[in-house]
This record gives sequence, structure tokens and C-alpha cells, in this order.
Amino acid sequence: MTENWIIDGNYSRAMDKRIECADTVIFLDFNRYFCMFRVVKRWWKYRGKTRPELAEGCPDKLDREFLAFVWNWQKAGRAKTIALINELCDGKAVYHFKKRKEIRRFLEGLDA
Repeated sequence: MTENWIIDGNYSRAMDKRIECADTVIFLDFNRYFCMFRVVKRWWKYRGKTRPELAEGCPDKLDREFLAFVWNWQKAGRAKTIALINELCDGKAVYHFKKRKEIRRFLEGLDA
């Protein structure tokens, strides 16, 4: 049996190690308004609780620093992420989605 796993995030300092182990890279490149909406929606849903994917006792929090990171990522981190994907993903399947409907179509294609 082979090991299968999925990682997420945009931790550029470790991206080379993670991409090295990957066979497929999916880059969700949504606009800042959509990302901000989803961050606030997630916080509201889990406010005062621990999200299922977080360690017990680590309640979701929303602070100015994180909101600024999300808001500024398009300008500050996007180009670096794209450059790393272009540099490190030779021979790997790379999917770059900018809209949710693109993801839906991709997933529907997997069912076929």
C-alpha cells in the first residue's frame, strides 16, 4: 500500500520540500474579497470552539494581523507562490483554479 496525503497552506519556506513529495499541485487562487469572506464566515461558524481540523483546545481566532495577511497576500505572496510552482513542479500535474466553478468542473471530471 502506498502512502497518500494532502497538505494545504502557502508556507513558502517549506514549499520546496512539500512539492518534492507531491505528484499533484492544486493552487486555489481566489480574489481577496472571496478569501476575506470565507475567513470571516469560518470564524463566525467556529467562534469560541475548536475547528475539527485543529488540535483540541485551539479555538479559532480572528485578529488584525491575520486579516491583513489574507488581504495583502495577493500582492505580497501570490507572485512568489506562482514562481515557486513554476520552478519546482516540472513533471507534476499542476491545476490553477481562480473560481469555484472551475473546481466543480474539475471534480466532476474526476467522477467520470
